[in-house]
Amino acid sequence: MLQLETESDLKLLQTNEIEEGLTLEFKRELDLSDRPKKAEAAKDVSALANAVGGQIIFGVDEIDRGDGAKVAGPIVPLVDAELLDRLRNILNSSIHPRPRFNLRRVDVPGGYALIADVFPSLGNDLHMVTGFKDLRFHKRNSNGTFVMSEPEIRESYMRIAISRQALDATIESAIASEIQHVPTMQESVFIVPLFGHRDLVSPQQLGLHFGEKLGHGFHDPTWP
Repeated sequence: MLQLETESDLKLLQTNEIEEGLTLEFKRELDLSDRPKKAEAAKDVSALANAVGGQIIFGVDEIDRGDGAKVAGPIVPLVDAELLDRLRNILNSSIHPRPRFNLRRVDVPGGYALIADVFPSLGNDLHMVTGFKDLRFHKRNSNGTFVMSEPEIRESYMRIAISRQALDATIESAIASEIQHVPTMQESVFIVPLFGHRDLVSPQQLGLHFGEKLGHGFHDPTWP
């Protein structure tokens, strides 16, 4: 995801003609004044979660570059200070299961931009918009957001089931490998991340970096 912390970071989006795409969307405004607009916000966030995650930047206009691509335009500050909390409540109450997301503001002259960092479900869930009588699954691709078809939903759930079976098998194998060493250790701790990440590594693999497996008697003399 883009590291956007300051007004300068937002201005660089326009300077560098950053394009919208699979993981990035620009929104000139955030209007939550009626049900259709609230539903649209829920659809956009759930669609990112059902794909590969990404960011929605509210308060940055989009410009048609003329070649079919939409790129970042000027900053259009949001002024309603309650938008962040209202959006959070809408997302938490209208999408099931709840997606993982983070809402943050970047202050600019005249107001702020609101950034929604949306994290992918990584094959663990499929998020439905259950509020506003929508009851549909949405997903984002490089061309925008679309409603998932029945075959796409069925295939996604099959992948989720396979992913969970593979995770269960991996955990069982890891536990079986460690149990044989339990009698020689005073305690044993198994850590299973709820969500995957490309930077996660096995503690045993990390232990090999130090010349000895962490789970098999590794001891750092600098530790108390």
